[in-house]
Amino acid sequence: LENQFGVGDVLELHTTAGPVSGKVEALTLRVTSLRAFDGTLHVVPNGNIQVVSNKSRGWARAIVDVRVAYGEDVDRVRSVLEELFEELRRDEVLSDWIREGPSVLGIETLGEYAIVIRVIADTRPSKRWDTERILRERIAGRLDAEGIRVPLPPVGPRPGEARA
Repeated sequence: LENQFGVGDVLELHTTAGPVSGKVEALTLRVTSLRAFDGTLHVVPNGNIQVVSNKSRGWARAIVDVRVAYGEDVDRVRSVLEELFEELRRDEVLSDWIREGPSVLGIETLGEYAIVIRVIADTRPSKRWDTERILRERIAGRLDAEGIRVPLPPVGPRPGEARA
């Protein structure tokens, strides 16, 4: 147990029975009790733990994938996002959570119906998901305000496919 984790840490454990994840509620010499996000309590014999991934130590990375329609000017999208991020760095709440970023990494993938642009920010571990939610909300609002189209997946058969 060599100080790899403690009560309150969020872990992903790879065990002989498979992976489990959650927040450490109790820790003894024999077992570790994890409360999963859905409320399930996992009690794991310490001897069965093979790999520990501690999501509470140091820093975490918030990752947000932003989808924009084909035909949008990617340089303009990047500029709009960077301008938004300058504002967010001055936000009282977010500036306390974020240690670096947010920043645009660039085009992550060319999807079936959208260009996917990846945004990252290094955060306090306990604020990763909150940071992702706020980034998504603010990005969506800014793209809408700037008239940048965010596509939805197509509904129904694709062009060239037969109808069922």
